[in-house]
Amino acid sequence: MLTLQEKPKPVIDARPQLPERLHLKDGLAPLKQACEFTLRAEEDAPPFLRIECLTLDLSYVLIDPFLLMPEYAPEFSDADCEEIGLAASDKPLVLAIVNFSRGAEHATANLVGPLLVHPQTGKAKQVIVMNSGNFSARYKLLK
Repeated sequence: MLTLQEKPKPVIDARPQLPERLHLKDGLAPLKQACEFTLRAEEDAPPFLRIECLTLDLSYVLIDPFLLMPEYAPEFSDADCEEIGLAASDKPLVLAIVNFSRGAEHATANLVGPLLVHPQTGKAKQVIVMNSGNFSARYKLLK
C-alpha cells in the first residue's frame, strides 16, 4: 500500500515533470475506449491542467488535490501502483478531476477517485483511494 502523507511539491511548480501523454489501460470511466490523452497546463488558468483524449472528443480539467486540501493523504493499493509500474521509491502524480457542470462558483474536485500517474512513463489509472471515506467526491473548490 502506498500512502502519500508527505505533501508532494505542487504540480503547478513541477511543470517540466509532467508527462506529455497519459495512457490509461482501462480507459477513463465510464468510457473504456478513452485510453490515450495529452496532458497540458492551462496557461491562462493556473493551477488547472487539462487532459484531452486522442481518440474521442473528450477533455477534462484537473487540479493537484494537495493545493485544495493540504492534509490530503490518499492510500493506493499495491495492485494499482503495480499496474502503472510505480516502484516504492517513485513519487506519483495525483490529479483530481474537476467538475464545472454547475458553474465555476459550484465547481468540485473528485478526491475519492483521482488519477494516479507515473510521472516518467505517463501510465495512469483512475483509482478509488483505499481510505475513500476520509474524502469527498465533490470537494468544493470555493469555500
